[in-house]
Amino acid sequence: MLTITYLLSAILAVAQPGCSDASRIHLPIEDCDADCMAAYEANRAVQPARDYQYSRAVWEGWSIRESRAEGIVRYVTVARAIAVVVTEPPAGWTGSSRELAHLLVTIARHESGFWRGVHDGTLRGAAGEKGLFQVHPSLPEFDECLVGVDLDATISCVEVAARLVTRAKRMCRSIGGTIAIYGSGSGCQPEGAWVEGVAARIDTFDRTFRSRDLEFDAQLAVLLDLESPWEGSSLGGK
Repeated sequence: MLTITYLLSAILAVAQPGCSDASRIHLPIEDCDADCMAAYEANRAVQPARDYQYSRAVWEGWSIRESRAEGIVRYVTVARAIAVVVTEPPAGWTGSSRELAHLLVTIARHESGFWRGVHDGTLRGAAGEKGLFQVHPSLPEFDECLVGVDLDATISCVEVAARLVTRAKRMCRSIGGTIAIYGSGSGCQPEGAWVEGVAARIDTFDRTFRSRDLEFDAQLAVLLDLESPWEGSSLGGK
């Protein structure tokens, strides 16, 4: 059984939180004067912004970039969701649970960067794709893919992605082909710009297997998660 520590390590091998302005948290404040700005900057090394715009998304009201600590807690939620889903892979999955988990981490890394704005649905793709795995509106699974950073919504999102990855693997069999058809939707053999794109994703897939010791803040986030109650958990030590 894959542990949350193992899966968090795989995620952190290819993505670090607290680095992107697309990962933002709304603040429960009406206004932020100079003293407010200074306080946030002193505590978080970044100031809040009002009606912040990033690409096609707008965070209405006041928001601030997600901190590393907040991001790691969210990453633990993603790791737990993946652990839940791969424990009982979708019908038709022919690989190992570990392979499915690493494919899911790889695809999320390239489709969403694990950005909070994509995770919570504020930021969507050019065609309206949503969620960590950027499910396309043309797919029947689109309505099933919930957005939101809570565990239940994240599990729903991962379940949909796992079914799509299973379908892709049945069509293409190889890891490269599975990655290619999931990303491009146009076949198992990448063409044009997708040749380099798929090569980059395969490299990411390989990097997710490189074990690394978790830093203290990540270890603490896992420990706190292990102590939190969740009725659906049967993972034990995760």
